Amino acid sequence: MDKYCLLRLALAGGMLVAALTLKAQEKSNSDILESSLGASLSFIPKSCVPGGIIKISFNEGGGIRRVVLRFMEGEYTLGKPEDGLEPFVLIGIDLEAKPGDYPLESFFETGGGEKDEIRKMISISPRKFSVKRIRVARSFAEPPAEVRERILREANLLKEVYERTTPHWLGEGGFIKPHPALLSPSFGERRLYGGNSPPSIHQGVDLAVPKGDPIKASNSGEVVLAAGLYLSGNTIVIDHGLGLFTVYCHLSRMTKKAGDKVRKGEVVGFCGTTGRSTGPHLHWGARLFHNRVDPVLLLGLPLT
Repeated sequence: MDKYCLLRLALAGGMLVAALTLKAQEKSNSDILESSLGASLSFIPKSCVPGGIIKISFNEGGGIRRVVLRFMEGEYTLGKPEDGLEPFVLIGIDLEAKPGDYPLESFFETGGGEKDEIRKMISISPRKFSVKRIRVARSFAEPPAEVRERILREANLLKEVYERTTPHWLGEGGFIKPHPALLSPSFGERRLYGGNSPPSIHQGVDLAVPKGDPIKASNSGEVVLAAGLYLSGNTIVIDHGLGLFTVYCHLSRMTKKAGDKVRKGEVVGFCGTTGRSTGPHLHWGARLFHNRVDPVLLLGLPLT
């Protein structure tokens, strides 16, 4: 058995240990917030980090019909499916969020008009991000004025995409990796491309996918963007509902267009090296209501 085979086995073993550890953390980090009216909310996890994701689930009781949550300038509603509501919400912690304790306000309401308000503190722990120097073509390190205008237009386009809110969950069960290739834990990495360009924050993770390999949707949803962008190349964005989007960049070819419905595991494109890229790979990202979150954390979320 050669050293490369041993390395692959070690990496696979490490991923298995990480997955088992995450499953154990899901159980130990569960937290319950009980209303005096009978219903409750369960939290996974009960603490978070920049780039983290909190799942809050509604547990029926006491005639509570819905719960409104307010946290870090966001408002979320969950409740009984027969009232047209989802029984859970996902809250994202942006990768540049400051560590500290933040209040979560919960407003419980019954069908008869009774109300209960509960305040809970959510602790965001510090998280360190690495710094990396990357050599790219000068046109990407120091884009000319006309290109900078294009980059700005495309940034505004993406902002509009992420402002879309689908109130219902479109996903089917848990998330999967878009390709089985090894994954680089580069989320939040500060990247230096040389020239006079400011440091760039890596808003996803990279998968070492061979050129031309198919890339699959990590969950079901609707394609809301399929376009060639200057920095991210051929880019697919999928809306999974409840403010959650996944992003697939640097594709050589896209097989879906905006408005297409996709199922989990369906091919959306093929790996390439378009945009600001040093070689074939897949950039996989995730957004929750504009919050840049670590897509790897989606893989451990119980969404069935």
